[in-house]
Amino acid sequence: MRLLFIDANSTDGTLDIIWSLAAIHPIRLIEQNAVAPGLAAAITAGAAAAKGNLLVVIDADLSHLPERINDLLDPLRTGAADLVIGAARRQDGLSGVECCRAPAQD
Repeated sequence: MRLLFIDANSTDGTLDIIWSLAAIHPIRLIEQNAVAPGLAAAITAGAAAAKGNLLVVIDADLSHLPERINDLLDPLRTGAADLVIGAARRQDGLSGVECCRAPAQD
């Protein structure tokens, strides 16, 4: 497992925490382009840099709980889903995991 962090010029001390984690974990830091800021650009940059078979995206504010990662991965590991999306907060106030399968290819 490798951790990618996408930073958009944080001023809240996030970079210091990332660098301290880098001393004990395999971490790569990508500094987000100021021309294309925002969550979608950060996810795109992370996905482009990722080298593995699976990509898990979690906001640095931990609105998505790291302890729920296995809940996301289990349907992929068992072949029950091709894509899994975890919702930190849904409109109905619930959180959960949504799974879907790609349509069969002819």
